[in-house]
Amino acid sequence: MIEIRQPVSALVVRGAVLLAAAGLVAKQAVSGDGSAWTLLIAPAFYLSAMWALSGVFAQVDRGVAFGPAMVTALRLAGYALLAGAFAAVILQPSLIHLIANGFTEMRGVRLDWSVANLMLALLGFTLFLIARRGADLKARLEEFV
Repeated sequence: MIEIRQPVSALVVRGAVLLAAAGLVAKQAVSGDGSAWTLLIAPAFYLSAMWALSGVFAQVDRGVAFGPAMVTALRLAGYALLAGAFAAVILQPSLIHLIANGFTEMRGVRLDWSVANLMLALLGFTLFLIARRGADLKARLEEFV
């Protein structure tokens, strides 16, 4: 008999991440556009953030108190969301423009300042700050003991 060591919530999140990744790759493969693959850069970071957060779900389901594993997972998720927002705002639009014109012209940087991209960047920064604050509070509590 196979014993599952991961909590169900973590497995569900990781399964959803794998399903979403497969769906995104399949969608881009069907599109046939050469620059369509650049649209996978930001979602790859967003999916890695969800994968990191599944570690938090696993820790909470096990009843583990807020500790280094949760701080690390929150920090990784924050970094991944920030990197994904950077890719969505700056990297992807610029690469799509370069590929569309055959790498012959690049004047300035193309930007995509959508509300969704800015909110994801803000969420990533917030997760990073929560992880940092949690680590500081944990260290302060351990000083008392």
